[in-house]
Amino acid sequence: MRSLRDKLNMVRKEEMEGQRPEISRGPELIHESNLIPYDLLYGIEKVTVSDLHDCDPLFTGSSFDLSQTLLLDTETTGLSSGAGTVAFEIGVGSFTPEGLLVEQFLIGDYSQEVRMLLEIQKRLEGKTTLITFNGKTFDIPLLETRMIMNRIPCRPSEIAHFDLLHVCRRVYKLRLGRCNLGRLEEEILDIHRENDLPGAEVPARFFAYLKNHCREEVEGVLTHNLQDVVSLAQLTGTVCASFRMPEGVEEDPDLLSIGKTLLRGIHKEKGKRCFRMVKSRNYSAEAHFQLAVGYKREKDWQQILAVCQEMIRRHERGAWPYIEMSKYYEHHEKDVPKAIEFARQALMISLHYAPFLGEDETAVQDIQKRITRLIKRNQETEETEL
Repeated sequence: MRSLRDKLNMVRKEEMEGQRPEISRGPELIHESNLIPYDLLYGIEKVTVSDLHDCDPLFTGSSFDLSQTLLLDTETTGLSSGAGTVAFEIGVGSFTPEGLLVEQFLIGDYSQEVRMLLEIQKRLEGKTTLITFNGKTFDIPLLETRMIMNRIPCRPSEIAHFDLLHVCRRVYKLRLGRCNLGRLEEEILDIHRENDLPGAEVPARFFAYLKNHCREEVEGVLTHNLQDVVSLAQLTGTVCASFRMPEGVEEDPDLLSIGKTLLRGIHKEKGKRCFRMVKSRNYSAEAHFQLAVGYKREKDWQQILAVCQEMIRRHERGAWPYIEMSKYYEHHEKDVPKAIEFARQALMISLHYAPFLGEDETAVQDIQKRITRLIKRNQETEETEL
């Protein structure tokens, strides 16, 4: 039986004699660059740090400068972020005066991972903002793990991170449901990829490339990743423009979602303006409800009254606007009989329409307690006056 050394010697002899069609060592690290002009980036040059905070109230950055921003997307050997998963291709986008410079690094052998990570480390130097799609959960933890394992002193998780997956879910999930990148490209950016390599096939193409070193195996991977990185810039420009000027948003569910997000930040008036712009009856009930909640937080009782009256006129949110009207007349107008009247109307609606409006038995009991308390209060007031 031949020993391992004998087999290795035979392999070397076959290579020297030209009997093997492929080489045993992988090709060099692939490094490709593409410059995308600003007129194809959907207005990302107009984005400000205020836009980012409006889109993502949890964004930690205190400033935003395109020259200090890096877009990042990885292609990996698996979907797990465990130690055995490797990012074999990394695409990064940095901004120049001419446009977005997309650089792609793809290893031809696992031994080249360190060299690729060192290139990424260079691109991260001086950057104050990272933009990814699901990077907080996947790309950045994976990249940082590989950096640690290869003893590279780089911590991308310490950079302010704008994760478009979470932002797009806030804005578009109500309308689109699933918010994967491909669906967002089609529905929001009007981009339809042709002959695109499905993400599920990407690892298999890389493994085939490791085996036969044929560049054609990974051409689809590079094309797929290039569009991913460009889409990060285009989505950022698009979603930020929607928050900056919601008057340009055509879809009511998007307006409703933008308004909810703005209420969590500092531009609450703009958020309420979004609710007032919602026209469809399918979403107006929720818009009016959110508008009333916003006014309630600000203790703007006259505006709450006006919104509740409109909700009652449009038969929206069941008993809720009647209960709020009852509270208003009890606490602010001191008109207990009027408060009782609205509470009784709320009870009638809850009893008759609870199965359709999703109101449970507890809600009905709460209204009954309110009526009992108000009647008792009214009787005590009348007795005192006598």
